[in-house]
Amino acid sequence: MNSAILLATAPLAALLLPVVSDQPSSVLAGAVEDVISGPAAGQVRIERRVIIRVAPGTSDRRQPVPRRLVQQPAGDCVPVAAIGGVEPTRDNRLLLFMRDRRVLTAALTDGCSAEHFYAGFYMENSADGQLCVRRDHVHARDGSDCQLTSLQQLVTVSR
Repeated sequence: MNSAILLATAPLAALLLPVVSDQPSSVLAGAVEDVISGPAAGQVRIERRVIIRVAPGTSDRRQPVPRRLVQQPAGDCVPVAAIGGVEPTRDNRLLLFMRDRRVLTAALTDGCSAEHFYAGFYMENSADGQLCVRRDHVHARDGSDCQLTSLQQLVTVSR
């Protein structure tokens, strides 16, 4: 019997050969055992995927929003563990409520709607634990997939 065919059908062959073969079963059993116990794999690959969920902001996390706010650049990345909640806005941005009581706005790429993120968002954990502009994707529960284009911090301005 061709060894390539035997290799491809070894489990099936182990069950059927003693029934359909007219050769002694010890010869066939030895051939099947040689194929099964062949060379061991030289490489094993284990992958692990961590998905992070950021829940919508709740009333106890929200702060009263002062009347006069301005936006200031907040850099390109923010630690995911520092995000306490998220809420979509009418101007197609996400409000990120930070655990240190700051509020950031995150602009989304064209074609993305902030409405889809009413239930928060999911993202894959990055090696540095950061959510970065133009690098990471945020996923809504309805399947929307968007990138952030900018992060701004909302700062109170005294009158």
